[in-house]
Amino acid sequence: MMKTDKVIFTIMIVLVLFGITAVLSSSAYLALRSSQYNSEFHFLRRHIERVVIGWFAFMFALRFDYRKWQRFSRPFLLISLMLMALTLISEPVRNTRRYLALGPFSFQPAEIARFSVVLYLADYMVRKGKSLKKLKKGFMGAITPVLVFCLILILQPNFGTLVLLAVTALLVMWIGGAKHSHIFVTVALLLMLFFAGVGSNPYAETRFRQFLDAEGSYQTRQARITVGAGQIFGSGLGKQKFLFLPWPHTDFIFATVAEETGFIVSSGIMILFLIMLVRSVKVSRQSPCRFGYFLGLGLTSSMFLQAMFHIGVNLGVLPTTGLPLPFISYGGTALVMNMFAIGIILNIAKRGKDESRDSLRRNRRTHYTWSFDRGRAG
Repeated sequence: MMKTDKVIFTIMIVLVLFGITAVLSSSAYLALRSSQYNSEFHFLRRHIERVVIGWFAFMFALRFDYRKWQRFSRPFLLISLMLMALTLISEPVRNTRRYLALGPFSFQPAEIARFSVVLYLADYMVRKGKSLKKLKKGFMGAITPVLVFCLILILQPNFGTLVLLAVTALLVMWIGGAKHSHIFVTVALLLMLFFAGVGSNPYAETRFRQFLDAEGSYQTRQARITVGAGQIFGSGLGKQKFLFLPWPHTDFIFATVAEETGFIVSSGIMILFLIMLVRSVKVSRQSPCRFGYFLGLGLTSSMFLQAMFHIGVNLGVLPTTGLPLPFISYGGTALVMNMFAIGIILNIAKRGKDESRDSLRRNRRTHYTWSFDRGRAG
């Protein structure tokens, strides 16, 4: 393996391995209870398959020079937009149109869109970052694709990913130097679109109203009970896997982990995400080019926000969104894309170290040459 940031790599491996255990623990009873699955290891096998795919995606991103992604930013954005548009005519799954089928496999284009938006914005900051403070010649070119994706996410509907994508994009543009007034107007526009979408979707409106209610929704109440039942050291084999809590291996896996392992381990998971954030931001700041800086920050922010939104839902402080916990929740497109993103971040770290070593060698050669010439002249 290339010489790169070992801390980020180690945290990813720890979270992925822990996720395999958590998926087995939380999904075995669900698989046994369902008539369409013939083994308690059904979800575990499929999860490991996604982990393997994610590992190949990670290794590809680790070895592929991240600077070459810049030339693919606009084609990648267009492909993602087409895939997102196709979801609107796809077969609904649980009253939403978030997935596309590819033979026996299905994937979620919104997860690819998250990457393509960050990639596009990183390229845009390099090309037109100096014009970002201008509304028509700068800011509109950056925010327009984001608004189009948000509109499609409302139509799916997928409000959790909408918030995640929008916050990540606005954060990148704010770091890139966008005017605060433009950011505030965009936030206001997105809030209007968000509440219009919630109001037009009875299921989403019910969820939001239940969140505002003091008791919360059934999922929120069960998640709180689950987290509290773990106490400090956990209760071992928890009860929530016996279907008191819906989707214990995906949307509410943090609550399941908190019950089974307790406050110490679940807090440790949050600390690992925080360390990953700090290290990844450091890697991005040390990038040898502005493209790597914005790409690393965007990918890092997206993963960390996804983790915090998931944990916030499980603790009952945010409305139910359906966002998975990175590297731990039952695998799918999100797992593969997050491992792919870590590969890019580690590639940025590797290139940054290479540039630093080359710069150090050049400085040493210059110093030795200057010393030799000075001595000879003397």
